[in-house]
Amino acid sequence: MVAKPARMREILARVPVMPVLTIHDAAIAGELATALVAGGVTVFEVLMRTPAAADAIRAMRAATPQAAVGAGTLLRPADVEAAVAAGASFGVAPGLTDTLAAAVRETSELAASLGWTSEFLWNWSDAQTLEDLGRLVETCAQE
Repeated sequence: MVAKPARMREILARVPVMPVLTIHDAAIAGELATALVAGGVTVFEVLMRTPAAADAIRAMRAATPQAAVGAGTLLRPADVEAAVAAGASFGVAPGLTDTLAAAVRETSELAASLGWTSEFLWNWSDAQTLEDLGRLVETCAQE
């Protein structure tokens, strides 16, 4: 996949807060998504750390097609594949490896976002003042 920063910004600009959800029972996912959307929250992320996560994303997408349902904590290519197969609108990773980047590039279905943790830590030692830190955060946000 070619990086789609504009698409990810558009998704995140839709709401002031994005719930990050751990769902253990996919049977409640559609109803949960409906309640979130009814409350004005149209973007949410499902962490891919339970066996029910992929089915939960499917149920949420079916119940609320107007919502952007993401898959979180993508660490391996298999996580990216599972997120795409589940119909996730976007994926979130805490950092980026060559193999994870290759997996994301292979799909055109997933807008991707990084937590910038590794990039931030690599450059942390360069920030001597709060002003430097602000510039660092701004630079990470533009990449």
